[in-house]
Amino acid sequence: MSVIYDSQEKLHGKVFYNEKCIGSCVPYVSQGRVFALTCHHVFFEKNDKAEEIILDNIKIKVNSQDYSALKVITEHSVSLVSDVLSIELEIFRQEDLALFEAITLSTEVDADGISQQDHTIIVSPPNENHISLVQLNPDLRSIGDYNIESSVPKGTFFNQSKTRGGAKEYAGISGSGLFMSIDNNIYLLGLVAKLPKSSITEPVVIKRLDSLKPHFNESQTFSNITKSSIKQHIVLPALLKNVCFVNFTERSKDYYHERTCDNDFNTNHEHGLNTWLHGESGTGKTALITRNMKSKNINHIACDLEPVTIESCDSILRGMVDDITQYFDFVEVPKSLDVRSICKFLQACQLQSNTIITIDEMSCSCPNIIDDFCQKIMSLVRQYQKFEPNKNIIFVISSIFHPIEHGCNPGKLMQSFEMVSSNDWVTDIGKLFELQNIALGNMICEEGKLAILANCHNTPRLLTKLVQQTYRHEQFSLESVKNIINKVISEYKEYE
Repeated sequence: MSVIYDSQEKLHGKVFYNEKCIGSCVPYVSQGRVFALTCHHVFFEKNDKAEEIILDNIKIKVNSQDYSALKVITEHSVSLVSDVLSIELEIFRQEDLALFEAITLSTEVDADGISQQDHTIIVSPPNENHISLVQLNPDLRSIGDYNIESSVPKGTFFNQSKTRGGAKEYAGISGSGLFMSIDNNIYLLGLVAKLPKSSITEPVVIKRLDSLKPHFNESQTFSNITKSSIKQHIVLPALLKNVCFVNFTERSKDYYHERTCDNDFNTNHEHGLNTWLHGESGTGKTALITRNMKSKNINHIACDLEPVTIESCDSILRGMVDDITQYFDFVEVPKSLDVRSICKFLQACQLQSNTIITIDEMSCSCPNIIDDFCQKIMSLVRQYQKFEPNKNIIFVISSIFHPIEHGCNPGKLMQSFEMVSSNDWVTDIGKLFELQNIALGNMICEEGKLAILANCHNTPRLLTKLVQQTYRHEQFSLESVKNIINKVISEYKEYE
């Protein structure tokens, strides 16, 4: 709001008629001409006769300087309905233009969206020099085609010069402006029309500026202004973390893209079947498991192998056992990690039926260790079912490899696990992009989207990184997006 604060004396004027202050106005410069916007009823409070306004009797005072009215811009029939009147001021010297602020008129203003922007009303008591900046309460609503209603806290309008409060001290504020600032640009959203009486809050009626569009081609719609607004990104550190998540959390649930493999995964659990989820790194295995486990009211024991240094198959099994012990008190950890000892350990845990044990981040690349693990985990699943025939304990394995490629007997593998792959993103990667881009403000253009999709290798991890970096830098031109792509891809290859 600093740009509005710095320009406040230029953004408020007082309307005098026959040397009497009758209201306020918003003065501004546009295309080498100076205008003052005010409310129609400031001049025509008691009647609607256009011919009764005499230009020579009008004076507009801005920052202690008086300016004469040159002509009325708006047609009387239009301003009568909209209550918005535009007057061109007479300026004799070119250098006087610098005494006025260049602002943009905003049309089609979204009442609900005003509270999300850096907005303020600039008001001043009649016959006083003090200027106040007032924010509206967030209870804005549209009333008909021309009005926006809101309120300010009781006691907001206070004449500091007279040390008296109340709306009557601001009886001449009709025509004052409601402004917002974005990227050091100032936008006029509407004009204060009146302050209805209220005992709890002080209501404020704002007049829209849509009727001025035919006269000022440089006006912009509220949605177009705010679409490119950095103001939308003030909440981005938290929002960006939730949308472009690394680890799935409850705050990320609205930004997760569900695929066919999610349905397959959940269907397996509903039928009590073990699942082996396999897929390349970065294809969303951990997010799939975490999201679908959180969405179900089930007993879930998570074994995370990411912090485990895998030097042998025993390293994997030891990591699994250590994680399971965190869920149970007074369970003796087996000294031996053979299949039978682990089955007895699980039996001692007294697992509830339908408990799901997930073993995630099985990202070992040593063929011998992988072969050994595949054989032992299949044996463990079959043997434990014999130890606890009346319980249905579901095992979920997540790995970067397909077990069939590591010496598993296909028949025994099919008996032990249902296979689910996370690799297929061909038809879904574009949908994930749209989900993220829309959630963050839909700032990446179509050309930028195509460039990102062409370079993300159908990998959600890489796509998410590209989107995250684009929004973090708030650079949305095609050239900027391409520069970010080159940087991210270069780093990605370095650590791949």
